[in-house]
Amino acid sequence: MGTPALATPIHLENVKSFAELPEGGTVEQIAQAATLWLHTTVRAMCNRPESVWIDVRITDRQLVFDFNVDPADYGCIVGKQGRNMRALRQIFYAMGKSYRTLFELNLAPPAEVR
Repeated sequence: MGTPALATPIHLENVKSFAELPEGGTVEQIAQAATLWLHTTVRAMCNRPESVWIDVRITDRQLVFDFNVDPADYGCIVGKQGRNMRALRQIFYAMGKSYRTLFELNLAPPAEVR
């Protein structure tokens, strides 16, 4: 059984190769796997999962994941005193360490709530 397709397209900018990726994985494969995990996790945390979008940027030594959710779901993602967001960042840090690169996770600020 293959990896499910992403509902959110991955936008890669400034694509460069990392030196010595473990197990022959390419930057794009690592970005795809991390985006799939983030997309699945964030959608499970939201009341409006269809509004989740993720943008991936590849820099020289870092993968940057910018994501946004519906303004009404912003509190669910951040959590009390930022605990949920802190936990997501810790998991991403650990994932990045296993690939010898930095993963940065950014949540876009909420737009006006209607």
